[in-house]
Parts: sequence; structure tokens; C-alpha cells
Amino acid sequence: MRIRTITVVFSFILWGIGGYAQPVADKVDAFIKYEMRERSIPGLQMAVIQHGKIVRMSNYGFANVEFSVPVTDSTVFSINSITKAFTGVAIMQLVEEGKVNIESPISRYLDSLPLTWQKVTVRQLMGHISGLPDITDTLTDEL
Repeated sequence: MRIRTITVVFSFILWGIGGYAQPVADKVDAFIKYEMRERSIPGLQMAVIQHGKIVRMSNYGFANVEFSVPVTDSTVFSINSITKAFTGVAIMQLVEEGKVNIESPISRYLDSLPLTWQKVTVRQLMGHISGLPDITDTLTDEL
């Protein structure tokens, strides 16, 4: 919800600032810095894309607050659980196209699964109720 709010407000600012004397870049910078303070965001990267072209790229704040490491063009941010939203949208697009049935077992789409996993449905995976064990390697996840 926060991202949607920032995006909507940011869009209104971009549309409404054309007639003012202050340069657009200054207003965007001021808006971003204000939102970062209000939402306790330590650092971020931003790109404004217009008609398929990047018209502005900026970095703000710190990638590492403890050591005062600034955000740069090469800063890599952890995306954490945002992949759940992307995956959900992608799966539902496949459902709309008739390529995936969420009630089907995942073995219909994935080969060589362990026997105990083969009856788990796409819906169960999407809802995180499949009962599959957490098999991520916590040592490599932290790297």
C-alpha cells in the first residue's frame, strides 16, 4: 500500500509541476526526500520512465546506515517478499490465458518432483499452504 501511495502522489507531482518556475528535478528531489523522512526510508534508487525512456535516475540516502555507505547506481537491494506479488500476477496471467489451472497438481507443470510433493496444487503453493518444507539455505541467503 505504501508503494502505491508514493507512486500515486509522485505521479500527481510529475503531472502538476510543468508550469512552475522551480525545475522539475528539484521538486522531485524534494518530494523523495520528504517521503523518505516521513516513512523512515534510509535509501533508495529511483528511475522516472516516460514513453519507454529513462528521463531521470537518482540515488538517495544510505545503502548501509551503520557505515554511512551511500546508495549508488550499483547498489543492490534485497527484494525480500516482493517476489510473491510478481509471481502471483504472473501465475494469474497464465491462468487467464488458459495455460495454468490453479487447481491442478504442480506435477502437471514440473517434472522430477519428490512423490510427496506431486499432489500439491498450484493454489496451495500460491497461498503458502502446501505444507512443503522450507528448504532454503540460510547461510547463502545472508550473503
